[in-house]
Amino acid sequence: MILVVGGAGFVGSHIIAHLSAEASQPIVVCDNFGTTGQKWKNLRSHIISDFVRQEWIETWLENHAQEIEIIICTAAADDPLNPELALMTHYHLPRMLWDFSTLHDKRFLYLSSWETYGDGRFGFRDNESYENLKKLKPLSPQAWAQHNFDLYAQQQHNIGNKPKQWIGLKLFDAYGPNEYHKNPKNCSDILSIFNMLRREKEVKIPRSPRHDIPHGEYTRDRLWIGDCAAVVAWLLAEPKTSGIFNLGSGFQHSLNDLAALVASALDIPLQISYIHDSHFNKSTPAFNKAHTSKLTQEAGYPHPFTSLEDGINLYLYNYLMASSMFR
Repeated sequence: MILVVGGAGFVGSHIIAHLSAEASQPIVVCDNFGTTGQKWKNLRSHIISDFVRQEWIETWLENHAQEIEIIICTAAADDPLNPELALMTHYHLPRMLWDFSTLHDKRFLYLSSWETYGDGRFGFRDNESYENLKKLKPLSPQAWAQHNFDLYAQQQHNIGNKPKQWIGLKLFDAYGPNEYHKNPKNCSDILSIFNMLRREKEVKIPRSPRHDIPHGEYTRDRLWIGDCAAVVAWLLAEPKTSGIFNLGSGFQHSLNDLAALVASALDIPLQISYIHDSHFNKSTPAFNKAHTSKLTQEAGYPHPFTSLEDGINLYLYNYLMASSMFR
């Protein structure tokens, strides 16, 4: 049995889509769906063996300890700027799951984030040593909570108090279907640009707060969500592989690049206006880019990552402009 905590969300639902296609073992989802919204649509095409509310998870785990083989935690705080919610979701929850997995000899995979690297002054290399991790200074409550769990995981690993297999994935900027339930501020730049072009025929991009970086030239490593699910499935097929890994494409593109690619795919003339955004300031990292050699060379992940142009075309033509937007 595979338990996916946060399984109705963006990343979790894609992992379930990938794993359920293989139909290797039952999948159980732990999530809260709310009384309104679209999260349930992320799962309606897949067979789910059982559903568990997050407040019942500890009791459920104890009652099903013999059946569970793998626990995957993709839970994400609804408000990444709420410190208490961030700690509950990205520290206390995965810590409880880690401790359960260790006690009962289970395999455990969780999501971290590139934002744990902070402003990037120490680079974006997935060196998981405790000495390296403790140098990092995350910039948001969510990244701070994720970073503290990364530290806990590495500390426990160092003393041998660890699950049978454990994987932490520092996810870079993922995009693709099933992200529609998110607060618009937390959606991918590609979805935001698509909506602006369809609605207003114009893309609004935050003005650069730095004189040395032109407007629209902040760059990010953007990952097609299908690649994320494929990496998770591959790692689960490699039970002897453990550790913290970057999960990004290894390439970076600017907001200007994104706007041009989406406008081209839609066959719409590109118009950009650069606007003031108080959340976009001098502490905003100018770039990020995943070092992927640990995953691709050391661990041996064999598949190429989807190019940004191909990923945008997949997203637009297969989902956003198709009869069903969901995977």
